[in-house]
Amino acid sequence: MLTLPAELTRRYETLLTQQAVAGHHRPHYLKWLRYYWDFCHKYDLEPADPNSFPAFAAKLRARNQPDVQRQQAQHAISLYYEAVSTARGTPQGNRLRKVEGTTPAVFGPRLVLLSPAKRRRRRPQLGFALP
Repeated sequence: MLTLPAELTRRYETLLTQQAVAGHHRPHYLKWLRYYWDFCHKYDLEPADPNSFPAFAAKLRARNQPDVQRQQAQHAISLYYEAVSTARGTPQGNRLRKVEGTTPAVFGPRLVLLSPAKRRRRRPQLGFALP
């Protein structure tokens, strides 16, 4: 599993504090962000693009994750998008919409068409520019 960049982790933890996410939930939020980060890089999706989330949600559903955990993952990733938009200086308009019933068509073909060699060559991207 990929490790989150230190700068991203720092910004995300700051945002969790600003959003008053309870301390006992923060490790779970970081876990969901790590899983999402790893998923996006494994399947060659852009982590900062909200259109990547439906594929992740479908994967969680396929793994029989309970609704409560899927909702927590959705909230955790929506906060990540907020952190990315803040870092880019763009208006915060790309929070996740409810995606529980959707399964994107791009999910299946990406799994088949992306070779393991290409996945290994792809370098992780922060999703925002460092100052």
